[in-house]
Amino acid sequence: MKIKKIITILLIVAAATSYADERTDTIKTIDKEIDKAINKAIEEDSTNPYLNQARIKAIKDQVLAAIKKDLDEPGLTRLDIPEILPKINKEIKKIGDGIGPKNNFRIIQESKEVIQPIEKTAYEGFLRVVDALNKMNGIKSNYWEKGNLKAQRTHNGVDLVPIAHEVDSNVESTRKTPHTDSKVNRNSTALTDLAEKGIGAFSKEYYSELPYQNSDQFYEKRFYFGAGNTVKDIIFLDKDKFSSELNKNDKYYIEGEYKLLTTNASDVERANAFGAEKEVNPLDITMKEYRTRIEGKSKTEISAFLKEKLTQKNIPNVVQEGEELYTVDDKGRKWKVDWSLEPVSVESGSKDEYKDSVFTTIHYYSPFDDNSTTDSRGKLLYTKNGSIYAQDKNRYTDDVSLSLVETETKF
Repeated sequence: MKIKKIITILLIVAAATSYADERTDTIKTIDKEIDKAINKAIEEDSTNPYLNQARIKAIKDQVLAAIKKDLDEPGLTRLDIPEILPKINKEIKKIGDGIGPKNNFRIIQESKEVIQPIEKTAYEGFLRVVDALNKMNGIKSNYWEKGNLKAQRTHNGVDLVPIAHEVDSNVESTRKTPHTDSKVNRNSTALTDLAEKGIGAFSKEYYSELPYQNSDQFYEKRFYFGAGNTVKDIIFLDKDKFSSELNKNDKYYIEGEYKLLTTNASDVERANAFGAEKEVNPLDITMKEYRTRIEGKSKTEISAFLKEKLTQKNIPNVVQEGEELYTVDDKGRKWKVDWSLEPVSVESGSKDEYKDSVFTTIHYYSPFDDNSTTDSRGKLLYTKNGSIYAQDKNRYTDDVSLSLVETETKF
């Protein structure tokens, strides 16, 4: 009996020793994988200030802290390594991206610097177009610089009224039935009247109650009357009638607009992004690209890099001439691209962490497309006598009618 007990105890000790050896070997293997992952990250991004040989110990300590819960798991074996490796790589990437509880650059104020009201972008964008048109005609107007300084807007001599164009993408283009409290629904009409008069049995009052929509596009125009500016007349004309007003009393013929580059990320991509990074950095410039293609480079080199990024974002007809970038319209006119880049720290959604990013501001000229079925922006004509003609690209229909339908009601 004693012999059996001794054997059992020895087996338990052997099993415990075997498990301890397995755990020790697993931790050693994970340790080597951490070293390997860190060295690989350093080799792949030698310019990264957060990933270098001098910081290996600090990096490793942070990674070990991130996977501590896994390492403390009582049943840790080599079979757990495939699940731990992605966590190691994720933490190293986080370090390389500058993500942490402290900001490395100034904190970008999204609500003040990134989100721009449509009136502001329309105002400044319009002034850029006018300045460019004047420059093409040998006139230096400098309207944009005057109008860009808020304190000067009441005495800057900018006697122009921009029009902001906003598309309402939430409106559905469907024909609706009358309201439930409409007289068309509430009132009854004598059968004899219907038999004798048909649709004529309905009065004009009935028609006014019908909430129909007579267009397949929905947008609104906002007028910016700043600094006491006035307009003689604002006239909306269809494409043909608008064209007939050209070359009569033109002051400014506006065939496009300067747009502020915004992100084309999907809702899912925005939701998965770090804070407002997609809005802050619409060209998705990585910090590695910033260090290798922007920081310390000449303006010509930076412009060449931005041309690549703009092309990737499907901004058409971008050309480079020396230090400057331009977009070219269908008349061959060149419109300067204005840009600024700044390394910043972006707040996380919970505001407890920060990430390095590139605050990218780019204004580029976008011509209106007469033949487009999706571009509802219309051309504008500012006349010398102070009127504004606006091209209305809405497609209207006069198909407003009532029809009689026979129904049966069972009691």
